[in-house]
Order: sequence, then structure tokens, then C-alpha cells
Amino acid sequence: MIMIKNDTLDVLLTSLGIFLGLLGVVGLFLVLNNTSRILDNLGWLILSALSVSLSLGILKKVI
Repeated sequence: MIMIKNDTLDVLLTSLGIFLGLLGVVGLFLVLNNTSRILDNLGWLILSALSVSLSLGILKKVI
């Protein structure tokens, strides 16, 4: 791994975590908005749940 100053890495991880969290929330909103096609959106649901959990993990590691 390339050695980066810890501050820079923390900032990158934090912004990545926030971005993934927002992506997950948007994905969940889209899925809940189209409840008639919930089976079609199952992939989106899984993806957004993964995004949210990943972002929480990243933010927990940074903070």
C-alpha cells in the first residue's frame, strides 16, 4: 500500500463513507418509492444496505 499521511487517508475514508451512506439512503428511497416493483429492486435494496453498512464501518474506523 502507498504510504499516505494519516490525515489525508482519514479525510478520504470519511468522504467515501459519507458518499456511500448517501448512495444507500437514495437507493432505499428509490426502492420504497417503487413498492410495486420490489422484486425488481431487490438488487438495489441489497446494494444500498451494503453501502450503508460499509459507510458506517468506514466512519466507525475513522472516528
